[in-house]
Amino acid sequence: MNEPLHGDYQILGELRKLDEKILRLQLGAVAIPAELKKLEDEVEKRSQELAVMKASFEATEKGTRKAEGELREKEDFLHKAESKMMEVKTNTEYQAALRENEAQKKDKDRLEELALSMMGQVDEGRKSVRAAEGAFKDFDAGISRDRQKMEEERRVLTAELDGLLKHRADLTQNLSPYTGSLYRRLIQTMKGTVITLAENSKCLGCHMRVPPQLYNEILGVKQIHQCPSCRKILVAPPNNPQAAATGS
Repeated sequence: MNEPLHGDYQILGELRKLDEKILRLQLGAVAIPAELKKLEDEVEKRSQELAVMKASFEATEKGTRKAEGELREKEDFLHKAESKMMEVKTNTEYQAALRENEAQKKDKDRLEELALSMMGQVDEGRKSVRAAEGAFKDFDAGISRDRQKMEEERRVLTAELDGLLKHRADLTQNLSPYTGSLYRRLIQTMKGTVITLAENSKCLGCHMRVPPQLYNEILGVKQIHQCPSCRKILVAPPNNPQAAATGS
């Protein structure tokens, strides 16, 4: 059975408030890497979108160069064909060559129209890519600023958390052996805070009722008790006259 230790109640009261602050800082510190991951994912997403746009532009540019090359070849072919027409000796050969040239001219006109259309697409694509590159550069710069801000926030949180953890360790050293051992065991095995208030015959950690005798001993600062349901250490509220006298 635990001894009636007023000193333990005073320290547990301080530890309860300290643990709540430590928990808030820990949650904040844990949230920062998740937020940083979101930023990195968004940068990667936009980088991939820009890469797809560039690849599409490069494909259009390559297609335009191909169309221009085919057009030059067609123009060279027609120039040579027109020169050869002067060498034909019969009207039949001339008419056949003329029909062939007409067909080739139509093909050349089609290639010209295609090349012009693709050159227009290349010009628009180049503008779009430049605008997208500028937007990505601005976005990445903004993300870098956010990243630096979060890293600084994490550094500050970590430093403050280290200080509070050291203070907690120092306070724990002043607990009686039994209470100190119980507290250290709970903070290693239990999530969240391990000390909570007992008020209106209830544990405020799990809101379950506390047996009357146990509750009276807590209010009277007579014993160190755990909640029968959630196993947290129970202390009286600060406005409890006897608890106030001990600093809980």
